[in-house]
Amino acid sequence: MGTGVRINYFDSGGDGSPVVILHGLAGSAREFFPTADALPDFRTILIDLRGHGRSTRSPSDLSRKAFVDDVVYVIKAVVGGPVTLVGQSMGGHTAMLVAAARSDLVTRLVLLETGPGSGTHTQNEAMGDFFRSWALPSRIVRLPARILAMVH
Repeated sequence: MGTGVRINYFDSGGDGSPVVILHGLAGSAREFFPTADALPDFRTILIDLRGHGRSTRSPSDLSRKAFVDDVVYVIKAVVGGPVTLVGQSMGGHTAMLVAAARSDLVTRLVLLETGPGSGTHTQNEAMGDFFRSWALPSRIVRLPARILAMVH
């Protein structure tokens, strides 16, 4: 990406209908490896959202627009057309924003444990400060070869 942010994704490959899955806050794409394994007839793309997983861990821009732009970029670059977009928790909120901004790229929207968001600006800022205070793990968990083969 042109912003200096690396967005990591896992692509199962194949000719099936594309399904893009977005994890929740403090999660990673790895949470959905069992889901991807259970969908052999689909091409699953699991995205590590910015600040998570193997994507850039401390990007300067953590705006909702930046998350949306990242997902749109991956969909266009990897699939090139419309997808079923699945989002869990924060990933669900991002998925709703992607569908609203780029309905041409989303044929179906699946939401898990999510909602449209709430809270005042002050409450949201306080929550952001809380999450920014978390220590980030410095080690990378060793992944099985079949999963590493999907990393781009």
